[in-house]
Amino acid sequence: MIKLLKIFGIALLIIMIVIVILISVLFIKGKMDEGKAYLTDEYYKDFKSDSMVEMKYSNRGDFETAYTEFDSDNQSIQKIRIWYPKELENTNKKYPMILVVNASSTRAVNYKPFFDRLASWGFIVVGNDDPQTGTGETASKTLDFVLSLGTESVLSDKINQENIAIIGYSQGGAGALAAVTKYEIGKTYKTIFTGSAAYPLLATNMGWDYDISKIRIPYFMVAGTGKSDDAGVEDVTKEFAGVSPLKDMIEIYEKIPEDVAKIRARASGAEHEDMLERSDGHNVYPPKLEGAAEHFPNWFKKDLENMILRNRNHPSIIAWSIGNEVDYPNDPYANPLFDEMTGNNDKSKPAAEREYNPNRPDMKRLTTIANELIQITKEMDPTRPVTLAAAFPELSSQLGLIDNLDVVGYNYKEHLYEEDHQRFPNKPFIGSENSHGYREWSIANDLTYISGQFLWTGIDYLGEAHGWPVHGSPAGLLTLAGFEKAEYYKRKSWWSEKPTLHLTTLPFKENSEHPEWEATYRKWEYLPKQQVEIRCYTNSLSVKLTLANQEISNFEFNEKYGYYSAIVPYKPEALKAEATFGSEVLTDELHPTYGPAFINAKIVDLPTEWINKIDATDIQVEKNMYQIECHLLDINEEPTLAEKPVHIEVVNGTLLGIENGDLSDVTEYSASYRRTYQGKLICFVKANENDELIVKFKSGGIAELELPIKGV
Repeated sequence: MIKLLKIFGIALLIIMIVIVILISVLFIKGKMDEGKAYLTDEYYKDFKSDSMVEMKYSNRGDFETAYTEFDSDNQSIQKIRIWYPKELENTNKKYPMILVVNASSTRAVNYKPFFDRLASWGFIVVGNDDPQTGTGETASKTLDFVLSLGTESVLSDKINQENIAIIGYSQGGAGALAAVTKYEIGKTYKTIFTGSAAYPLLATNMGWDYDISKIRIPYFMVAGTGKSDDAGVEDVTKEFAGVSPLKDMIEIYEKIPEDVAKIRARASGAEHEDMLERSDGHNVYPPKLEGAAEHFPNWFKKDLENMILRNRNHPSIIAWSIGNEVDYPNDPYANPLFDEMTGNNDKSKPAAEREYNPNRPDMKRLTTIANELIQITKEMDPTRPVTLAAAFPELSSQLGLIDNLDVVGYNYKEHLYEEDHQRFPNKPFIGSENSHGYREWSIANDLTYISGQFLWTGIDYLGEAHGWPVHGSPAGLLTLAGFEKAEYYKRKSWWSEKPTLHLTTLPFKENSEHPEWEATYRKWEYLPKQQVEIRCYTNSLSVKLTLANQEISNFEFNEKYGYYSAIVPYKPEALKAEATFGSEVLTDELHPTYGPAFINAKIVDLPTEWINKIDATDIQVEKNMYQIECHLLDINEEPTLAEKPVHIEVVNGTLLGIENGDLSDVTEYSASYRRTYQGKLICFVKANENDELIVKFKSGGIAELELPIKGV
């Protein structure tokens, strides 16, 4: 009997769902006949939002648009319609593409202005006239057709196949998900956006099933909070819950792998039929939250309290910071005390962006906010000082921003330390973000009220790159592989009490604008008599430099850049620096080297002191993981700067990754090979349990190396 009731209940639920869908279809059909325009040409002007980003991208872009269409032999597709930037007709550029999957009983012909507006932002926008798209089949066939267009089409070779997105609404949302997860061509898409996509049970019952766990591309999902999207039902198996309820959105979000970029959002008060227009604008710019300003009033107190509660028992926390560069000029705050803003990165900005703008909010508002944050912080933890990192203290310090701080943090702005210390004599200062210059270091080192510097940055990092194939910032003292750069030794010679000596060289360049930024090399191979600059980083007060055992007389300390240097004509003889530290003498030598002849590999062991400290905690360290440095040596076993591919094979274990520190090397991290950079690279391996690990290194023309590692 219970089983029969359960079957009856499920059948009843399916009937209810079908009735709701039929009613929705009839409603939409009543609103939109085939071929009838659903949107006016300027529909987007009715969009309202407090977010400047949303308002910007919900409008038209700057591109003039054009249109073309193709008849399809597929009865469901009928026509394939394409809008595109008109300039495409007269250029060899490739353009990103968006494929739009229709909602129930709608066709691309019904909302042409929507497609046209997207195209005005520089996209090729593709749709079709299939009114039932939930399986994803016609979306996949449409994509295949467009990518196969021949040379007779204006779109031939104009689609950037590395930047193809798919978007869909309602049934079309399910269709977009199915197109990505069920079809081989779905691997072409690089991102997906859905508006009020049919939730999984509804999609399955309607024959639109998709597998959310197979999503491997960035996914931005939105839905409305109205009852037609979320009826507030607890058990979706017993009654209709709406088309895209929050509970299911959360489950979908959590099923997407953690390494996939994903955003879940809802439009407050929006019903299901509103979502095409309410989410308009989000499918133009890359998935990214406006964030701070929009959500600050509701979340600042809770977020700050949570941060302090989570971390206040950590002894490594020495102060609480309530903000970073919040006073950045014209971003968005300004004040008439300054006619022109001079922030840390303002020199390259157009004049209009640097000048005082009376329409921007007054920076005095920041002082009110800061004082409230300081009070909350003190109530949560009265034992630690409070600071912030100011970007434009020339203005913000005059408006009271730092009056109630315990510690003053300036990002760069070292030239203001002395002047502002006179105004705030009882406050210690820190460099909350600093460059690598010797002048900046000397200011911090000489002034007793400066607690220290935070360099931007200690290690290279991915992002903030300046031109492909470079894909990271080279601002660090260490490379991505953790290898020390010349700047590492220069900085060490300034602050460390440990005896330091390090030689580097570079071709001499007369009238160099920024000699401190030029790359130097750990090498001594140049053309005969070529002028070579030698740089020596040392904290010794007594150092001499010899070439072929002859002392170099013009070897002097550069007071501007903080290192010893000399310029000499190249000789293929030994270059040697000798530094005296009391009774201790350090030497550093460079010699001409030959081509690579050997591969040298060594395990990087943690210092015993670190191991003991880790063992004293509850930190679990995997004992069977190893970090291995690989160097190319010449016939005399001297390090070379050779750059050669090295293939790595792991027996009885797994290769976890390889890095060489070259920010322009775009070899996949999953590859089992990589080119050495300046003669070296690093790899990470994991051993199987109870097996002897063997790591093999191979490079063309060099003897293979096997490194056996006994398990722990």
